[in-house]
Amino acid sequence: MTHVRKASLAIKDHEHKRAKTLAGEKDNQHRLCPLLRLPPELRNAIYEHSLVQASPIVVTKDLKQPHLLSTCRQVRTEAKKIWYNLNKFNVPAWDCDASLLKHFHHFIVTAGGYQGVEVSVRVHGNKSWSNLVGWCQAVFDDDALAFTFTKEGHMPANEAVIQAAHKIAMTARTWAVCEEGLADLHFLVSKLDADWLL
Repeated sequence: MTHVRKASLAIKDHEHKRAKTLAGEKDNQHRLCPLLRLPPELRNAIYEHSLVQASPIVVTKDLKQPHLLSTCRQVRTEAKKIWYNLNKFNVPAWDCDASLLKHFHHFIVTAGGYQGVEVSVRVHGNKSWSNLVGWCQAVFDDDALAFTFTKEGHMPANEAVIQAAHKIAMTARTWAVCEEGLADLHFLVSKLDADWLL
């Protein structure tokens, strides 16, 4: 019995020391960073003013989080959601290649997987069926990479093909079933537009 009690006291003592250390770190952050002495509402206004851009942020492989997010843990925690959720991100997909979209998705997930990040995909360049199949493989593995056309009105033909391919990838139960559906779609699309034969 005495061993259990000593162990219990040692755990409580460790928890108490850890709580004091965390409280000390927070007090130390407040002393070192004048921003943290401001009320939260004012800090949020400062974060919004310095982090939110009027036009969409064009995603590149070199995209990094703003330097403000690397000042200290508390500022990072508070400001990160504002940067991700109040900005719009534009991801170009050249020749139906989704590698940049996959890169940005990984970027978001490793940053905390924020819900509500507004991402638009702009399809540029040539039609490439092999790249589209690769994109569909990524959609099959994780439907967060799917492309959906949200504008009202007429949908451009290329985007209609991409969206149809993604719907096949999202609804197929196996990759073999997905490949069959994509092959059928490819047959139909290439009859209408020979550029999709590549």
